Amino acid sequence: MILIDGYNIIFADEYLKDLFSRDAGSARDQLLDRISNYAGYTGFEVTVVFDAYNVPMGEVHEEDRNGVRVVFTAENEPADIRMGIMTSAVTGRQIYVVSSDSLVQQDAFTHGALRISSREFLSELSRIEEEIRAHLR
Repeated sequence: MILIDGYNIIFADEYLKDLFSRDAGSARDQLLDRISNYAGYTGFEVTVVFDAYNVPMGEVHEEDRNGVRVVFTAENEPADIRMGIMTSAVTGRQIYVVSSDSLVQQDAFTHGALRISSREFLSELSRIEEEIRAHLR
């Protein structure tokens, strides 16, 4: 299982970061489309967590997006808190936590998860996208 801090990935990618400044929803959609392709190709179970802490009266919201579980946190709940809760709930299987946030990485480590930085994941995502393109040629 791969657990991803969505906004951390967006802000680690120059194109998505620029797009986010103009249209946050489009940046999220493009990231989720790429991750959906990644999940479908690799067979990994993937969950992407987005902060929704500044949404008034917001509760945790989950949805499936083309085979990717998408979680929006509750009001006043940062993604790192939700990811910590989710990481501690997983037992009996390996979990990878994708974030460059040191608190998220430390919490993941204490729960036995492996850590991947946002930049490392973006490199892996690009590599897999190139493999997919090569298979389609």
